[in-house]
Order: sequence, then C-alpha cells, then structure tokens
Amino acid sequence: MFSKKPGRGVAVKTPALPEPKAAEPVERDILRDLAKQRDSARQKVVDREAEIARLEIMIANGVKSEERLAELVGAVTGPDDALMNSSVAIEVQARAAAKRLPAATAELEQAKAARERAEVECIKAARNLMMVEAGKRAAEYTEHFRALCRLHDEMVGISYGVPPVERLGQEIANTVTGFEIPAFNVGGEYRVTMRHLTDERVVANEARRWTAAREAVIADPDADFRAILVDQTITAPPSGSLPPGMTRSTKPTTHTDAGIPLGFAGIPWNPLAN
Repeated sequence: MFSKKPGRGVAVKTPALPEPKAAEPVERDILRDLAKQRDSARQKVVDREAEIARLEIMIANGVKSEERLAELVGAVTGPDDALMNSSVAIEVQARAAAKRLPAATAELEQAKAARERAEVECIKAARNLMMVEAGKRAAEYTEHFRALCRLHDEMVGISYGVPPVERLGQEIANTVTGFEIPAFNVGGEYRVTMRHLTDERVVANEARRWTAAREAVIADPDADFRAILVDQTITAPPSGSLPPGMTRSTKPTTHTDAGIPLGFAGIPWNPLAN
C-alpha cells in the first residue's frame, strides 16, 4: 500500500501488517507436552546406559587392582604405601559399583519401557494432529460432493426445461440415476461410500426456471432470460403441476445433514415431452 506525503510527489510504501496467525488446535499442545516427556525418557535411558558403562569399568579396574594388590603383598621388597592405598581405593570403588550395578540395570530397563510408551504416545498424538487437517480436507471433499449433487439435479431439471426439438434429438440428460463416490472415515464416521439419488424438488425448481426462460426468449429475443434463471421466486409447484414429462415419486426424497439422499425420486426421462 502506497501513500503520498503532503507537498511531495514521492510515494512512500506503508509496511503491511502481518496476517494474524491461525489458532493451533489443542492436539498441537498435547503433542508438545508428550514430546517433552519423550525427550526426558530418552535422556534417562542415555544417563542409565552411561552410568552402567562407568560401573562396568570400575568393576573391571577393581579386578585388575586386586591382582596388582596380591602382587604387591607377595613382593620381596614389600608393598609401597601409595600403591597399596591406591589399590585399596580402587577395590572399594569396584565393590560399590558391583553393588550398584543390578539396581542401575533395572532402572535402565524401566527407562527403556518408559521411553517406548512415550514414543507410542507421541506417534498417536502426531496422528491426531494430522487427523485435524485430514478432517478439513474431508469436509471440503464432502462439500464438493454436495455441490456436485446439487449441480447434477439442476442439470436434470435443465434437461426438462430445454428438451430436444426433434423426435430423436439429443437430450441433455440421458438417464436419471443415483451415483456414489468413495467416502473417507474421518471424524468418527464410518461409511464406505456416499450415495446421491436425484432430489425431485431441485429438479422441479430448475425445470420451471429454464422453461420460463426458454418461453421468454421465444416471445421476445431480447428478454433477460438470465434474470429468470436466478429468480428465487420460482419455487417447486404443488402436487399435480410438475413440468411435462415428469412424474412425482411415491417415495418422498429425504436428505441427511450430510446431503446424502435416502430415497429415490423416480423421475423418468421422456424425450418426447413438451
């Protein structure tokens, strides 16, 4: 965005404000907490492994020191006090290390088990976070399917409003059949497909609009037929007054909130209608 200072013709660029960051789902915070626990569990395993390595070295040094101490005691000249003290200290450390080693080994196994649980929980939390995004795509997928169903029914209505002018002319809609697409199990739902069956109410409305628009341009070539096509006052006719070639179904068509029809409209195509 540019603005001009008073008395000058130089355009000054105004810095754009940063767009507000989208709120993160709660699954992100859960994943962060679990990741901290996982990292802590990993570090405990590393610490216990390092401790066990030190204890094993101390025990090995104690064995060597004990052998060295035996040599010093049996020497003709007698043991050196400094060497004796050093060997005894190493042996004491070795005994303490040997006493600590079983507990440290048990703690290592517990740390590994805790790390494994933390890893699994992080995997689950990461999937939950991804499923939030997958749910958005699934909602978009369903919304597009609803739009497709609506356009399908409108096209069926158009085929009645714009029938062929010749006995064997090409009709817009060859058949009126249900159709289905694969469904995706997101958000606790489980279904294999989403199925649509023609909604005669949408068909009737669209047929009346296109019939009215066609008749308008026949009467007046300059008629604004597009305004008729978007006229919301043209609603479904009462029973018994459907456009030519259409019959009302004996089974009323109903829809779920997901836009998936449960009944069948039963609207046959008549290429000789009108």
